[in-house]
Amino acid sequence: MIHSHDTPDALSPGGYQPLNTKMRINWIDIGSFIFDTKLGQKVGFSDKSFAADGVFLEKMIAEGAMPFKSQKYLFVHN
Repeated sequence: MIHSHDTPDALSPGGYQPLNTKMRINWIDIGSFIFDTKLGQKVGFSDKSFAADGVFLEKMIAEGAMPFKSQKYLFVHN
């Protein structure tokens, strides 16, 4: 995805740049990977911390999901 954040400590500093993600806590945004909706609903999104997206991803993997990280930009995250 393209992120609009314009902060020096963001994963995409400068704003409107590709978000450079990795499939691990603190390096992922939920909009950076594709997953099965029913499995996502099953594991839930209960964490409210900065790491919430990575926690969700780890829970998905623990349930047997094989998240797919797209190599193309699908949307702009504002």
